[in-house]
Amino acid sequence: MKVTIFSGDIADEIVLTSGMCTDVPPGVWHKFEALEDSDTIEIYWVTLDNNDIERRTTGGISTE
Repeated sequence: MKVTIFSGDIADEIVLTSGMCTDVPPGVWHKFEALEDSDTIEIYWVTLDNNDIERRTTGGISTE
C-alpha cells in the first residue's frame, strides 16, 4: 500500500508492507494506492472538546 501525504506543494510517499502502519494527522490531505491485492484497515478517531457544544442537560430526564 502506497500512502501519499501532501503538505503544501510537497508530497511525501511511504510504501507499507505486511504488518506496517503509519499515521496521518487530522486535516492533512492524503491518498492510498494499493500496489497489489491486499487487505487494509483504516482507523479514524476523534478527540472531542467538551466546550464545543452548549449542553442543557447532562443525561437522564430534563427538568426544564
